Amino acid sequence: MSKRAIYHQLISKYGDGFSKHSASYAVRHLHGISWNRNALKSARFYRHSEHMSNYAIYHQLISSYGDMFTKSQAHYAVRHL
Repeated sequence: MSKRAIYHQLISKYGDGFSKHSASYAVRHLHGISWNRNALKSARFYRHSEHMSNYAIYHQLISSYGDMFTKSQAHYAVRHL
C-alpha cells in the first residue's frame, strides 16, 4: 500500500474510521518503509495476476481510485518489473 492509500484506509467510514488528525499522525510516524518496494510488489501483482501492460500498471499505481502511489514510485515500479 502507498502512504496515501493507508491514510485513506484509516479515515474511511468503510475502513477504520479514524479522525483525519489521528490518521495524519499515524502516517507521519511510519518509518522504515520502502514505498518504492511496495509499489513494485503491487506492480508485480498486476503483471502476474491481472496480466496488465506497463502502461496500465503505471496508471493503476498512481490512480486516486487505485493504489495512490506517487508518480516517482510508479515509475520505479514499472522500471523494475
